[in-house]
Amino acid sequence: MARFEGRVPLDQVVRVAREVESDLSGAGGVYGAALGEQVESVAAARLADLVAAGEIEPEAEAVPSPRNPS
Repeated sequence: MARFEGRVPLDQVVRVAREVESDLSGAGGVYGAALGEQVESVAAARLADLVAAGEIEPEAEAVPSPRNPS
């Protein structure tokens, strides 16, 4: 979820990723190594949609991290 780092609050990224994981594993269709890839893909799409719809406010200022130096 590095793509949203510094733009979307971490708690929102974690919440969406957990919801997606629950949805995918609960649907009885995705397990094992494929689950991680699917969670990342679907969560990224959901986060992008939520940001575009204004349902998640982007962070006001990017927060520096080892992967996102400023």
